[in-house]
Amino acid sequence: MATWSNLTYTLSIHNSGPDTASNVTVNDPLPSSTLFVSASTTQGSCSGTSTVSCSLGTLANGGMATVTIVVTPTVEGQITNTASVTAAQVDPDSSNNTSTATTTDILPPLYSAKGQRADVNDFLRFAAPTQSTTDLPAGTTSYKVIIYYGSTINPATFAATLNGAPFSGFAPAPGTSQRVTIPLGHGRNVLLLTVDGVRSDGRTATERDRLTFVVP
Repeated sequence: MATWSNLTYTLSIHNSGPDTASNVTVNDPLPSSTLFVSASTTQGSCSGTSTVSCSLGTLANGGMATVTIVVTPTVEGQITNTASVTAAQVDPDSSNNTSTATTTDILPPLYSAKGQRADVNDFLRFAAPTQSTTDLPAGTTSYKVIIYYGSTINPATFAATLNGAPFSGFAPAPGTSQRVTIPLGHGRNVLLLTVDGVRSDGRTATERDRLTFVVP
């Protein structure tokens, strides 16, 4: 069981022989309930953010490489991730070429703006920031907003402005989450978000959130 934090998947690829393996490739289609953070390997290179593909090149008999993939979970409950490895040669024992890991994730309480009905406040919730005004270190130039969209929002009504100018970095969809990097300058940076959604009584309402980021 994991509390809400990054998940790290460590894949150990070992060539048990008897031959050298060439064109060794690891593929990991990441669960849809996660956000990609990073991928690295001790040999070769990795690419992709929804499916991570790592080209390891050649592994001699007995050779080993390690792939490390970091993701952020976006839902509570079980998250299952399956990765596989292939090579140009026929593997006499392919039973260990696939690995699956399952974790149970618990999200923390998410921040909802105040001032409206609770069900309206929940149209937009945040894992970051966790308050209406966030004080940041001097020289900060960006901030990663982690936003959770309510299941009844109407994406067509969503609007965002940053310091009074339209901001197009958000891609709202009901019941999903997103990490959005916003640029920041010296002083007070104000992010305004609005969206319509359906309340628990079936009526339509509008949520308006004001998030302020202060850079001294």
